[in-house]
Amino acid sequence: MLRDGLTAAFLVAATVASLAQNATSRELMAATEQRRNAEFLKILRSTNDRCDRVVQTQYDAWLGDSDDWEVKCLDGGHYAVAIHADPKRQARVLNCRELRAVSSLLAGPNETPSRCRMK
Repeated sequence: MLRDGLTAAFLVAATVASLAQNATSRELMAATEQRRNAEFLKILRSTNDRCDRVVQTQYDAWLGDSDDWEVKCLDGGHYAVAIHADPKRQARVLNCRELRAVSSLLAGPNETPSRCRMK
């Protein structure tokens, strides 16, 4: 039974990696958790978003010309990060708290934004 679970986890990971649209996201997926967290911390600091230490990341999906990720920080920060296919373009970072507030105003309090679902 454990073997079946490991096989399923491997298939999911392989499928998600193949869905990543750009080389940067594929590199982040292949990296160790420590390296991936360090790279996302650099991204957040380059956009002046506050984060003391990245503790969790999750690939969400690709949309248009970018791959969407979620990033959680030890200090409670939670961000939606779009990694563009063009490595020369700066990543787009949205604060999940603010994104939820705007989404609630526009769509209603019971709607969850398509990003920022990571618990």
